[in-house]
Amino acid sequence: MARLDVVRLKGGSIAIDCQADILRHMATRFTVPLLPLEQLPEVIAGLHPSFDVAGRRLIMASHLAGAVPARMIEEKVGSLHDMEYAVQRALDMLTGSY
Repeated sequence: MARLDVVRLKGGSIAIDCQADILRHMATRFTVPLLPLEQLPEVIAGLHPSFDVAGRRLIMASHLAGAVPARMIEEKVGSLHDMEYAVQRALDMLTGSY
């Protein structure tokens, strides 16, 4: 997997792989879930950008970001490489780097 790939995890959830490609050898991946709007209690501009993934509008649930074992990734289902600015802006807002 590569940074900004959209992946399906075991159990069926969808996430963005946000880990730097240079760290691909590690046993974990830093991911951010992509959720339908109705699963978020609140959407904060900048922190929760939305993306079209496989015909569905999903929200980047940045506040739920975390590491998952790499073995939990089943398959790549898309890419958000062309949305790098929005993804990085959300991560920067989450960590106070903006």
